Amino acid sequence: MLRVDRLDVERGGARVLHAVDLHVGDGEVVALIGSNGAGKTTLLRTVCGLLAPTQGEVTVGGRSVVGVPAFELARRGIRYVPAERRLFPALSVRDNLALGAYPARPTRDRHELVFGLFPRLRERRSQVVGTMSGGEQQMVAIGRALMSSPRLLLLDEPTTGLAPALAEEAYAVIARLRDAGGLTVLLAEQQVHLALEVAARAYVLEGGTVTMDGPSGSLRDEPGVRRAYLGFA
Repeated sequence: MLRVDRLDVERGGARVLHAVDLHVGDGEVVALIGSNGAGKTTLLRTVCGLLAPTQGEVTVGGRSVVGVPAFELARRGIRYVPAERRLFPALSVRDNLALGAYPARPTRDRHELVFGLFPRLRERRSQVVGTMSGGEQQMVAIGRALMSSPRLLLLDEPTTGLAPALAEEAYAVIARLRDAGGLTVLLAEQQVHLALEVAARAYVLEGGTVTMDGPSGSLRDEPGVRRAYLGFA
């Protein structure tokens, strides 16, 4: 579904990504792990068309997306959920979800899918989003992205600002999406233990370069990963 080849990206005259290679299979959940400033967000924003690479190739479904405007990639089924969520705080939950389906009209089936994943949103569908907790807003952000039946979902730090219990709840939803099949997910995360539980494979990004990759179970046992990200010797 997604292939990134020898990708370089510069921001403010500084090279942020260096010759990054990765791939995500159709229906696969893959994690991108690394510390703050490693380049994870830059990579996701490049895939969805918000940043332009200086070199390299990005293909989705076998088609190049380099140079394609972000709104056109959204129409092709690529959905990005930023760490900041970028919701419409003065609108209700239902209205925020409906905007996720644009330019199509929101369907009852998609609303039911989101409410099935997040029962709390059904109870609060008329509530103004700006009055909700951080965890509830994250549910709305992910739900909004699902309203358009995406092919590729890019999740940037889905646990940002969440208490541990809510972070685990967010990943439980990602696991349910994985088990349902049909959706490809690339997620960037600093809470490595959660990401490795849900993803089939992972890439370690350090200083804008992929330093390790492999099955999640293997990376979980890798001494460097255990020391740097899991808090184990």
